[in-house]
Amino acid sequence: MDNNLINMNNDIIDDAPKVLSGGTEEDYLFADIKKGSLLEDEAANQLNYFTCRNCKTTFVTKMSTNTCVFCNSNDVMKISGQTNNLYYIPFSKTVDDAINDYKKKIRFRFLLPSVFTSKESIKSIKKVYLPFLLRDCNTNGKVIFYAADQNKVNKQIETKKYEVCYDVNFDFKNLSVSRFSKIENNAVLSYEYNSLTLFDNNVFNDSCGIIDDLDENAVINNMNNQINNSVISMVRDGITHQLKKLKNNGVVLNNVVDKRVLLPVFLNVINYKNTDYIYIMNGQTGESNLMYKISPIKLVIVSIITILIIFFIVFLVASII
Repeated sequence: MDNNLINMNNDIIDDAPKVLSGGTEEDYLFADIKKGSLLEDEAANQLNYFTCRNCKTTFVTKMSTNTCVFCNSNDVMKISGQTNNLYYIPFSKTVDDAINDYKKKIRFRFLLPSVFTSKESIKSIKKVYLPFLLRDCNTNGKVIFYAADQNKVNKQIETKKYEVCYDVNFDFKNLSVSRFSKIENNAVLSYEYNSLTLFDNNVFNDSCGIIDDLDENAVINNMNNQINNSVISMVRDGITHQLKKLKNNGVVLNNVVDKRVLLPVFLNVINYKNTDYIYIMNGQTGESNLMYKISPIKLVIVSIITILIIFFIVFLVASII
């Protein structure tokens, strides 16, 4: 009997409001409500990761979606994931800007297949962040070229050969290489990198971020090759001889600073006869590119109409004469 009373008293005490250390009775009474608010805040900050079974693209967003950000397939699956970006460039342009730009690009292009001009294609333009590697570095070393000049002397070709040596010391800033295999390095044109901002999950509130699918070593190799090609090209352009061929490249990289960045674009991928044609607009500057295909059927129709018009004009001229 006494034990039962003790248990009852304990139950009552456990359910009674308590004043927590460093708090008030009100803190205790509303503890569950505050805990719920924290959980809601955490959920609002949750990043959702998806992968597309069709094109194998993986992307992240805070929005709920069942459509692939790249190929527009509905065959997407939610997965676990993480981002490894340090910086991003904010959008300066809007979706309306991109839609208007796209409409201008397809206007008066009557030979475009209907899939390019459909309302569905226009509505498919998305606000997307692409993963890139950004690099600042210095290059120095010796570059040696074989060179030659040819002159015609007494109806014979005379060749003078040289060996040209350059001491290279170039600084590179904000070189960019794509970390996503489906987008080429030069696809997004140029950015103003003075607006680089520390990464924040909130960038995905109304946009999607494509997760890099290239191996880190492959990305770095691509970057190194781009720098190497730029150095060789600049040296070659500075050689005034008629013929030139690289003999030795002794250039090394110094003071390398790499940053993982997200670059803003508006993206629309149109699939026509199993080939992807990409519309991409720089989300900061508004520069854009559209890959497109002329419809063979429309081309034939236009050709036939043109021929008929020519015959009709010739017939009218002949009948007048």
